[in-house]
Amino acid sequence: ARLTGVRPGLRRFVVDAPHHEPCYFELVLMPGETRDLGLVKLRPAAGKIIVRLTGMREGMTYIVHVGQPRGAAIRMELSVTTREVVFERLPLRTYLVAVAPGESGGRPVSAQAALTELESEAVVEFDVSGLEPAKRR
Repeated sequence: ARLTGVRPGLRRFVVDAPHHEPCYFELVLMPGETRDLGLVKLRPAAGKIIVRLTGMREGMTYIVHVGQPRGAAIRMELSVTTREVVFERLPLRTYLVAVAPGESGGRPVSAQAALTELESEAVVEFDVSGLEPAKRR
């Protein structure tokens, strides 16, 4: 990776790719400096979030959303009719997991799941029996 045309001073950079752990750099750059970072190797992500739904209603679809609190650097959404959905190869960080009725939206239920080096897998369970689709006007 080569940096050129970056404002001088202390700069923070992140090299990121889907399904990989990000790599962070903090550099002090001089005016007009070009910096070669060399080959940046990213480690494959090993995080996993298992979302289990109880109280599902027959014929109802649910939207399961996994993203980052206060940001959408990583955001995945699936429409499901099954009791369990698995998100794999996630970078280690804290995620917001939410479930909402699939038909025309509705108020979601949510919880945080933290993936760390020590605990790279999280199971989040939701009782969705109280979820209602948004009322149409």
